[in-house]
Amino acid sequence: MRFHKTDEPDTLQGRRSTARPQLVFALVLFGLAVLALLPALGVTQAQAPPLAGLLISALLAAAGVTVLTYRSGFTLNQRGGVLTRWWSVLGLRWHRDVLLDQLERVVLSRERRDTPRPNRTYVVYPVRLEGDVSPVTLDESMDERAARATARHVAEVLGLAMEDRT
Repeated sequence: MRFHKTDEPDTLQGRRSTARPQLVFALVLFGLAVLALLPALGVTQAQAPPLAGLLISALLAAAGVTVLTYRSGFTLNQRGGVLTRWWSVLGLRWHRDVLLDQLERVVLSRERRDTPRPNRTYVVYPVRLEGDVSPVTLDESMDERAARATARHVAEVLGLAMEDRT
């Protein structure tokens, strides 16, 4: 997670520009479903190859644009007492606000995740804020040192205890 300085001393911003593979896979699956429906839509065999090529090209372009325009991050505003976690694709933005009073600790943990390939796993180190609300994930890194540095920095800025569950 890259932290960015702001004009306000009580504000911390973190941003990430990595695309979520789920978005790309969703676009590809949608395209495959449309390809499977072409005969049901009355498309003849002569029309199918050009339409399929056009659809596949459009899907690849959409997947590329999604990869290039996906952003996520958070803003910790101590003066306002609010944590804003946000996501953005193609300029459309979603956010979740949490009051800082509801947060009690910064938690660094170790999670083993499965890959689409059988018998393959990888390890991530999520940094979460926990308290009276559902946990808020600030960052997930495959590098333990980077995740630990993020957790320490956020704990220091917020004045919260850091819990290491690795």
